[in-house]
Amino acid sequence: MTRLDERALHVRVLDALLRVPGAGQVKPGILRRTAQKLARAILESRVSSTDPVHFGALDLIHRLNEIDEQHAREVMLAIGRYALRGRVIPIQRLHEVLDEARAVYLARCPCRASGRVKDDHSPPMPAGNVDLLAPLLQAWRDPAVRAATSPHLAKALDRAATVRRKGTAREALDELWRATWPYWEILVEHAGYDRAWLRGLTKNHKVWSVERRLIHPWIEAMYRDRGVVFTHMEAAGLPYAICSCPGPEADGGCMLTNWHYFSDNDEILLPNETQAHGRRRDVAGALLPCRKHEARKGRPCLGCGCDHEREEGRRE
Repeated sequence: MTRLDERALHVRVLDALLRVPGAGQVKPGILRRTAQKLARAILESRVSSTDPVHFGALDLIHRLNEIDEQHAREVMLAIGRYALRGRVIPIQRLHEVLDEARAVYLARCPCRASGRVKDDHSPPMPAGNVDLLAPLLQAWRDPAVRAATSPHLAKALDRAATVRRKGTAREALDELWRATWPYWEILVEHAGYDRAWLRGLTKNHKVWSVERRLIHPWIEAMYRDRGVVFTHMEAAGLPYAICSCPGPEADGGCMLTNWHYFSDNDEILLPNETQAHGRRRDVAGALLPCRKHEARKGRPCLGCGCDHEREEGRRE
């Protein structure tokens, strides 16, 4: 397939995405990036070199503009189920995955690095009197933790510790987020996760090693201070990366959350139904929106890990 064919496929996929109901509310940059990822999934699939897939992709290039709205939507969702989909992983399960992993890394988040979402200066969540930085700095004092941590992350933590000694916990935590952004994705060496994405980013020097005693307070601070939703990205049903997805209140959200909240696509981001506390529901069992974020009230709760009954006073 020539580069001209590749470009044509990208354009046709973008055109089809624009005809998906609700897509007009999605950020243009997210639409373009999604089209690019879907086109590459078609071209770079492990089976794309076989004649049926190769010629099928060529035929798709020329037919996408002719497909009616409903069928264009079905085609894009079918490709998305294989190539571009996230699944919410509640923070309680994420702690278990990190304990099970042989190694843990922070990696450069593609949505943030490419400018699809700029949440480095978005307002923090109200944390009351809780010092979310203290557990991080306590773990950081351990020589074994320091020895197993990337120099880039070590420098950021040392800087945050200095700011904390001279100022407030809020100032120090803000400094840590500033110094580590966009390295807010988590990659793991884990039996249940594909390693292709990890190998690629490692080869390109876009990962930081992090000791597991440090990563646990790290995700708690991100969850409670940044309000992120942890998800794992899937390819052909196999997870390969753990994303810290910002919600729509933070620059419109990332690829997953922007699509989820501003189109009617329920396939690109799958909620957590059963793990930890599940999704927020009323006493009759009907789904309710997120209680903490006004910008998320247009869609039902995703099940990111909130203990809804305790937080709403229905259980002590």
